[in-house]
Amino acid sequence: MIKTHKFKIFDSHTHAYPDEIADKARVNLGKFYDFDVPNAPTVTELIKSQKESGSSGFALFSVATNPEQVIKINNWLYSVKNNNPELKIILFAAIHQDLEHKAEELDRVLKMGFKGVKIHPDIQQVDIDSPKLLDLYAAAEANNAVIYFHAGDDRYDYSLPEKIIKIKEMFPELEIIAAHLGGYKKWEISIEIYKNQDIYFDTSSALWILKPGEAREIIIKYNPDKILFATDYPIRRVQDELEYLENLNLSEDLLEKILYKNAEKLFDL
Repeated sequence: MIKTHKFKIFDSHTHAYPDEIADKARVNLGKFYDFDVPNAPTVTELIKSQKESGSSGFALFSVATNPEQVIKINNWLYSVKNNNPELKIILFAAIHQDLEHKAEELDRVLKMGFKGVKIHPDIQQVDIDSPKLLDLYAAAEANNAVIYFHAGDDRYDYSLPEKIIKIKEMFPELEIIAAHLGGYKKWEISIEIYKNQDIYFDTSSALWILKPGEAREIIIKYNPDKILFATDYPIRRVQDELEYLENLNLSEDLLEKILYKNAEKLFDL
């Protein structure tokens, strides 16, 4: 069996919240998905878990549930990176579909060093292909920014894989990451609909749900240069996800790409 610890690791999908709201966020997240969230979503615990697992860095997000939160969240995310200069942290900004000046906020955060924007359509209750978001995608495409989508849910239609494909067709130069192997609990659709698509995928909140054979089938059908290792912390820790990867019997070349090399290229690590 391949030992994942022989490779460098970058965690491409994590969440954290200010200490004063972390417990509330953890409870609400558990209620939304109907499962226990095992880890505290504070910056301290996130960093501790990354260091303990040998991760060389992580991408960090937070979700805005109303437009008034956007600037405050993004300033807080920036403070996390600014207060931890020794860490390799890639930031993705929060945005909300009802924010009046989305392109302007994108420009502001890109100048602060953010890589792009994270959208969680199901929590934010907005369709990926909503007209409210098209100006954001156009601005992101024009500025070489990445749009990171939560993808898929068997309870909602907001983040269907088909809608991600639609956006890619509308904005062919837009760099898109579809989380959860392209469609949380929609993998039977994802494995076919994403065939030959120039889209990135992360492994978060998928490997612990899928059977190893199912996860392997999806991964080896995707472009090996477009798959990113990710934990969805506080849902899982790096060590948990490494153990799931160990069971997939992937080649060393593919495993090295997933764990670090693909993120290194995409994020200019």
